Amino acid sequence: MNKYFHVYGAIDCPFCIDAVMLLTSLGYEYALTLMDQTSTYSALIKSAYAHPTIPIITYCSNLDEEEFVGGSEDLVKFLSKNFEKSDPPNLTPEEE
Repeated sequence: MNKYFHVYGAIDCPFCIDAVMLLTSLGYEYALTLMDQTSTYSALIKSAYAHPTIPIITYCSNLDEEEFVGGSEDLVKFLSKNFEKSDPPNLTPEEE
């Protein structure tokens, strides 16, 4: 299965940049959707995830499953909780 993060953000958002830099530095795959030029889409995404700020980050399995992570601070917690430091990128989270 392909595993990746999906980051919804804006080009001038420091928290979005932090999230992308963290994922890049750890070698995780991610898709980045910039919402700078579309307030309508941005409002739809924020409403769909009930998360009023960006970034909005999800952890995806292929195209049919995703887990809501939250914002940039939530991403740090998610990575700390779900992945061992020795795990290579793109492995599935540990089963609880």
